[in-house]
Amino acid sequence: MVGIGGGVPSARNDIRLGDVVVGVPQGSHSGVLQYDLGKMAQGEAFETRSHLNKAPSLLRSAVQKFEARYHFDGVHLLDAVEKAAQKIEDGDYYRRPPITSDRLFRSSFTHPSSKPSLPCSQVCKGTSHLQARRARSGRPGDPFVHYGLIASGNQLVKNAVFRDKLAAAENILCFETEAAGLVDSFPSIVIRGICDYSDTHKIDEWQGFAAMMAAAYAADLLREVPSTTTARELQIREVLNTSRHPRIESASRRVRSF
Repeated sequence: MVGIGGGVPSARNDIRLGDVVVGVPQGSHSGVLQYDLGKMAQGEAFETRSHLNKAPSLLRSAVQKFEARYHFDGVHLLDAVEKAAQKIEDGDYYRRPPITSDRLFRSSFTHPSSKPSLPCSQVCKGTSHLQARRARSGRPGDPFVHYGLIASGNQLVKNAVFRDKLAAAENILCFETEAAGLVDSFPSIVIRGICDYSDTHKIDEWQGFAAMMAAAYAADLLREVPSTTTARELQIREVLNTSRHPRIESASRRVRSF
């Protein structure tokens, strides 16, 4: 299940725009954790529940192989995204934005409520409100792939304080709003490209690139699945081709670009 999500950067997880998050089982959770904002009370723990359905074993095995391969060989999805962008209409929308536009604000600093429609580049200037981050290893700007829990719910999270509290409690890597209604009926691996930081500072310009990064990982993952195994189990590509769910259809089109 491919799409975009809001990153949850923390001291444990250096998540940045354009990175990919893959939902994998952690402890008692199956990889996707549903948060319930309606039952959150001040001073009480967040009430969460993990979806019971796990991803098919062939996909989980492929993800494990990928994690080991990327660890030793590095992640080369950026080149694949660039090639795919050259083949499709409006390809510039899917290319990586300037790294300078990836700005992580401190949790206490919110976008001015009096100017919600104005971009942060105009009303959130300066560096005093930015969170300091260390330089990454590897090629500058190369996205990373992270494996862990994805928080899913029906409400879009734009609250950095809530983000950080749930991250501390459950070690969440990203938020998204699509998987909660699909994972139980369509067991799958949830793959999200990070397009913002789940705060008030929405960054639309990273959405196209983040979506393509997730699709590039999914396409790479499908190539790792043995054809003999997919013949015995549910055919992934057939499901993508025949599904009438708009979210699955949209993800399918992006994956086919690769």
